[in-house]
Amino acid sequence: MGNIYKVEIAKRLKEIYKNVSANLNLYDLEKIHGLLSSKMSEKRLEGLYAVRLIELFQDVTIFEKAKTIIEDKNNDCRWQALIVCSEFMERFSDEVWDIILNYGNSEDDDMRSAIATVLLEHYFENNLELKLHKLEDLERKVTYDEYANLKKTLSMCWSTALAVKFPALVKYSAAKEE
Repeated sequence: MGNIYKVEIAKRLKEIYKNVSANLNLYDLEKIHGLLSSKMSEKRLEGLYAVRLIELFQDVTIFEKAKTIIEDKNNDCRWQALIVCSEFMERFSDEVWDIILNYGNSEDDDMRSAIATVLLEHYFENNLELKLHKLEDLERKVTYDEYANLKKTLSMCWSTALAVKFPALVKYSAAKEE
């Protein structure tokens, strides 16, 4: 992807964000649901930005809608959907964990990067003791070939808290340097 194209994408995203933030009073839940269901990626982005700016993180239907956008063809929509899902991490810990395992094992490099930086790096930040069984599950999974892409996802991020509790996982994080 050329630098000019990247600059154009950044301008487009900034413009959508600016328009949403300038018109927050025009957004209600019904309108946002319509935007999130739109066939147009720019409308879905508008809806995702509205969710983030209005902080509609108590509405489970928003979480469900965001999950459906994770597989979007538009990478910007994917990333924004994952950011919205991350806001539900404490409330829907198990569902977010399923997203990490499912999409973290994707063939798509960009998807794995998004999962690593938006969800996995932050999943264990709070209540690590309550989530130790998830970390143990991750440690088991990355040793199997069927989870080779999950291992790549793990190599894209690292949390100091994880390194202290599970030094064996450090070798997967260090894999990118080999």
